[in-house]
Amino acid sequence: MGPSPVVGTAATRAPARLRDSVQRMSKRLILFLAAASLTTAGCGSINVSSDELDGFSPSSQIWLSKGSAAGRTHELILSSVGNYCRLKRAAEAARIEAQAAHQARLEGGDPSCESFDSLVDDLHDAYRDLEKSGSRQLRIELDRADVGDTLEARTAPSAGTYSQVGSGGLGSFTAALTYREDDWWGRYADAYACLDPENLDMDALLDFQTEEAPSALEVYQVSAGDLELSGGDDGAWEVVLSGDLLSGTNSIGTVQAEFTTEECAIEVVDQPL
Repeated sequence: MGPSPVVGTAATRAPARLRDSVQRMSKRLILFLAAASLTTAGCGSINVSSDELDGFSPSSQIWLSKGSAAGRTHELILSSVGNYCRLKRAAEAARIEAQAAHQARLEGGDPSCESFDSLVDDLHDAYRDLEKSGSRQLRIELDRADVGDTLEARTAPSAGTYSQVGSGGLGSFTAALTYREDDWWGRYADAYACLDPENLDMDALLDFQTEEAPSALEVYQVSAGDLELSGGDDGAWEVVLSGDLLSGTNSIGTVQAEFTTEECAIEVVDQPL
């Protein structure tokens, strides 16, 4: 009788180890893809059909409730910027502090142009992360005509349909896509220069306003749009938007968006500059 076969040698164990390793890698890949899919779905979606601009990958979906001396207003926001609420709160707090410092300088007798120049630099620091170059945003503001005259009531979300054409549903709305193609605040800070401590270089500022600002910050209005809101529990509004896109008065395509908001309540200053 010949020798018994050797069980579990290196030659026979190697294929088994390789097979187990491949199976473990496959399981990890499936879990990673599943997590990525959930992250994408959790941030909503936006589809832009246009020859002039692309859509974007959302990272924040916010019901922004802004309180100020003039009252409270509401906006629904889909943004490419992550941690939008935290950054917005930090930016507004920094802006309030910058304005207070500017006012204190003026009251202390500092030259007006130099003080305002410092204010613009501070505002650039405040907004550099929230409104950075390359960021994209869809902003929606409701106009509920049947709930009174205050902005708080007219802009507050309520479940139902809204249309920019006709008089059906709960009211109308405004919406726009904002594309930041450059560092607008940085360009503004560079352009704001003083000829002397009291007098502004108007030529440099005019060049910024006419040559740089329009391409640094581009806004496309939604027209002939329809909007549906549902849910609302714990600030989670389910938003479905569709409409045409305008560049000025010219139609350049269409937009469709779906997202579910998280509430973000902040206090703001009425007049930023």
